[in-house]
Amino acid sequence: MLRDDATDTGCGWKLIRTRAFRDLPFFASMHRFLPALIKRAGWDVREELVNDRERLAGVSKYGFLGRLGAGVFDLIGMFWLTRRGGYGIPAEWNDPRAN
Repeated sequence: MLRDDATDTGCGWKLIRTRAFRDLPFFASMHRFLPALIKRAGWDVREELVNDRERLAGVSKYGFLGRLGAGVFDLIGMFWLTRRGGYGIPAEWNDPRAN
């Protein structure tokens, strides 16, 4: 939906260059959309396979319906943010995103 080509944006393992992270707009639920935000800022996103383990004990404290409203509201905001474009890259910069 956000054209970020990410297969699992909910995975907790994320490595982001400091320079790339500083290019992102800050908002409270940005962790849900990091691949889309990184691409919007002009950086590349690469995925690596990680060994996800299923929960052995306890239950999640987040239910589907309890988070649905916040997630849909944030998704609408992300649609607006990604459709209005990314940041420009000055030609005189030696920036890896300009290649």
